[in-house]
Amino acid sequence: MINPRPVTPVKGKPARTRFRRIHAIPHFHFDLEWWKSEPGYARDVADIMDAAMDMLDAHPEFTFVLDQATAIKPWWDARPEKREALRAHIRAGRVECVGGTWAAPDENIPTGEALIRNFLAGRAFFENELGARVNTAWEIDEFGHPAQMPQIFSGCGFSQFVFARGVPMNRHADHPADFVWKAPDGSGILTHWLSAHYTGLVPLFNPLINRYLFMRELRGRMALQAAQAQSDNMFLPLGTDFQVPDAQWLDFISEWNGTETAKMQLSLPDRYFRDLRAAAGDALPRIAGEFNPLLTGCYESREKIKRGCRAAQHAILEAEKLAAICHASGWIPWPVKKFRIAWDNILKNDFHDTICGTGTDAVYRDSLKRYDEAMELVGGIRDGALGVIARRAPVTGKGCNILVFNSLNHEREETVCATLDAKTINGLKTGKIKHLAAFGPDGRAAPVQVCGGRALFRAAAPQLGYAVYRIAPISGKNYEKLGNPFKIQGLCFENGLVRISFDERTGALESLYHIAGSREALDTADERLGNGLVVEEDAGNLWTVQKTGRVWCDRDFPAPEIRVAESGPVRLVVEVSGAHRGLHARRRIILNANSPRVDFVTHIDFTGRDLRVKARFPAAGATRAVFETPFCATERGDGHHCAQNWVDMETDGCGLALFNSGNPGHDAQGNILDIVLMRSVSAFPARKIARFVKNNLPELRRSLRQAWRHTVQGLGVSLGEWDLYEFHGLMLREWSSAGPSPDSRGRMNLLDHLRPLLDADRPADCWERGAHSFRYAALPHSGGFSDAALPLQALAFNTPMTCAIVKKTTGELPARHSFLQTGGDPAVLLTALKLRETGGALIAR
Repeated sequence: MINPRPVTPVKGKPARTRFRRIHAIPHFHFDLEWWKSEPGYARDVADIMDAAMDMLDAHPEFTFVLDQATAIKPWWDARPEKREALRAHIRAGRVECVGGTWAAPDENIPTGEALIRNFLAGRAFFENELGARVNTAWEIDEFGHPAQMPQIFSGCGFSQFVFARGVPMNRHADHPADFVWKAPDGSGILTHWLSAHYTGLVPLFNPLINRYLFMRELRGRMALQAAQAQSDNMFLPLGTDFQVPDAQWLDFISEWNGTETAKMQLSLPDRYFRDLRAAAGDALPRIAGEFNPLLTGCYESREKIKRGCRAAQHAILEAEKLAAICHASGWIPWPVKKFRIAWDNILKNDFHDTICGTGTDAVYRDSLKRYDEAMELVGGIRDGALGVIARRAPVTGKGCNILVFNSLNHEREETVCATLDAKTINGLKTGKIKHLAAFGPDGRAAPVQVCGGRALFRAAAPQLGYAVYRIAPISGKNYEKLGNPFKIQGLCFENGLVRISFDERTGALESLYHIAGSREALDTADERLGNGLVVEEDAGNLWTVQKTGRVWCDRDFPAPEIRVAESGPVRLVVEVSGAHRGLHARRRIILNANSPRVDFVTHIDFTGRDLRVKARFPAAGATRAVFETPFCATERGDGHHCAQNWVDMETDGCGLALFNSGNPGHDAQGNILDIVLMRSVSAFPARKIARFVKNNLPELRRSLRQAWRHTVQGLGVSLGEWDLYEFHGLMLREWSSAGPSPDSRGRMNLLDHLRPLLDADRPADCWERGAHSFRYAALPHSGGFSDAALPLQALAFNTPMTCAIVKKTTGELPARHSFLQTGGDPAVLLTALKLRETGGALIAR
């Protein structure tokens, strides 16, 4: 379902409200890792939890909020003697567990299925260990919220939602703080927006100064939220990142209640929503859309984390399907421990600062280790299950027998790559074998193209099933009869479905012609060529892109080497290589037989600094851009946006889709779509920052004035950050690469923010020096994204069919078999098939 509009209230601006009750809600925001690594923050949480338990014991009126399982688990494991006391506080309604996540994830980059698993794992911990049912989804620091989240929240058991970031500052004043957020299917969730940030009334100095600051901030919040609230109840967060609960709050509340009409009470989110329902009920505005985009540099900072995320999440879902088939058939036990460890690694990396790449170099390296461990476990499960199935497939003929497995719930045909057995490889080396063919279960032959010790051939497999192919020698005469669909004429290449041609000077595409649609898919006017590399100077930090205006395109670096790297009846590969600004690129452009999809593999050896690298695709006639977001398709305007597997540049009746394999950042401008491959960020590039400031000085002045006005109102710590989102790199630089000492405790101090000035030229991982490899594809099509089945097509691109050598066996299964059929509707996608959390039955989603 397309959601074409940004967030828009159905009702107009709410009437000014006089608050009668202030719900003061003590909490602390937990980072699994960011400035510190996981063990460092676990020590800080232990200090916070011990202090909170003391406060709960000493002050009967005190309440406290806990979010994220990973925030509590280290303390829970280390303090078994305090477990029952915490359970008792939860039962008494003095502690509320919110969030229900394993580790508070970014909501844009992980797959929709991974978001669900995060909620399932977190809720299970809170319910099974702490005896707490989680009603409130609590995503207070995440960098944006896609349109489908209300349905995901509701499906995972939440009845209400609290968030902070995502409402644009130009609509901040008149956006309701309380509303029902609607998903594209019409389902909704009761929502509160922390319009003055999740940071509130933080004790910084002595009690006298704090009293003055608290009073000023609270009055500023009341003035701001009076026009946003939908009842006479006010939501007031007490605390911030890793805030130790402070008795000064109790004194301030007591003093406030002695003089003010609006009475303040220590409260919890559940109590606030209960009062909101009673006061506003069905009168609340209903809002549809997403709260995106913001801090968009996160879409490509530390790009290897993003690609690791996509690879690991697709791999584990495929392994679960294979294991489910074998477990349901009674062939293997469910690998509980291996899946638990793999998911723990994957979900920890989905934590918003980790997956967004804003952590220190130490955090970055830890995240890559987690993916390595997860992929090793997942690969072992997958290979083991494939082997179990392969032993039950019938193989009696001569040759190298290959089982091709399709983990999707739709039959498909594609080019597969299989390892040949030693006998066949030896026959090719000695010349005894000249040509190979792949014989399917029906006996039909398909040509095989050999690349080293691997065989490329077109294979078809049924939905969630397999087909056994036999690779055997074939005579030259019969091999030629199988045909070769490729035509080559100079720098023009065709496979019968699409025709591509290269610009001789730059090596980019000057044409991508869709033969079936009789149309040119690229608009190459003004030298805007397809798959052209665009390099921008970027003075931003890990959160925010800050363009200086300096741009280098392919035309600035002519004379690349263009050659045919592979040619045969299965696929044709053209390789383009040459230097570019701050890098050397080797681009492989791939045409497959019987496929209109053009694949791209771009290898970059990066030597630059403070640059942003993109591949450009100008789509002919495109009038709108549709992005895949978690379980949704969202139409968006010009800007820098995050996508899941695909983006479609459409016009009425046709389009050009771009698939990615883990590079979610895209720039859309008119009919031009750029996929952002990577960005390099250093500590303090003074000249580049100066160029950025010079080019954006009027807007910077306006933002500073607005931040100063909020500071005067007592809201500078909270709203000042939001006012300066576009200039975030002027506040926080890549100082985080060094990180703190291993024994440090507590939050950052001023010196930590000034460190980049002291060691600005110290090399760091976020410079991204070295080798990078990116895989993406372009698909011209007729009709819209649903007519072209883009969700299925892009999922197939990211989940290629798997091959395994099959030894001779009589096997009880047929040579072609489907384990589960869901019908032929391409809109129905099986995202998960697994054992139920509590055991017994299988779960299909």
